[in-house]
Amino acid sequence: MDIYCYRDPRTGKEFGLGRDRRIAITEAIQANIELFSGHKHKPLTARINSDNSVTLHSWLDRYEKILASRGIKQKTLINYMSKIKAIRRGLPDAPLEDITTKEIAAMLNGYIDEGKAASAKLIRSTLSDAFREAIAEGHITTNPVAATRAAKSEVRRSRLTADEYLKIYQSSRIITMLAQTCNGTGCCYRAASW
Repeated sequence: MDIYCYRDPRTGKEFGLGRDRRIAITEAIQANIELFSGHKHKPLTARINSDNSVTLHSWLDRYEKILASRGIKQKTLINYMSKIKAIRRGLPDAPLEDITTKEIAAMLNGYIDEGKAASAKLIRSTLSDAFREAIAEGHITTNPVAATRAAKSEVRRSRLTADEYLKIYQSSRIITMLAQTCNGTGCCYRAASW
């Protein structure tokens, strides 16, 4: 009598399944179904049904038109377009319902890892709005961006203290007086500056 075993195709590790051939084959098939159900491979029927669905990139084309119809200023529209361009680069052109929170989080974390937390925050906001519009038009039922966390961006600039402001103000008064003196006497301003 033979002893049957199953080899995990991902790791190569073998698992004993016993001596009953029918049970061993059934367990191996079930293991393969469960192992590969998380992968991107979709059954033929799902692929046929998704032919009528809207892809992310085609939806972003429609979203650009929606933004233009909102009557926002040109500069703001340019800012939106740069975020949409980043979304196109970072996410696949898959049907909207197939875009996962994990894919979105991976894209946003890439920006955060590069030290661009503020950009990640703006891209997340734009993507969330795009998916809200898709929900409003009935293309999807849930927003995968909603489950992602907004990046916390730290302010890298600092404010002037009152002492720093006074020093700058006093320096500007001195330079103004020097410029007036130079102009009045005909001296070259560059020669007078130190």
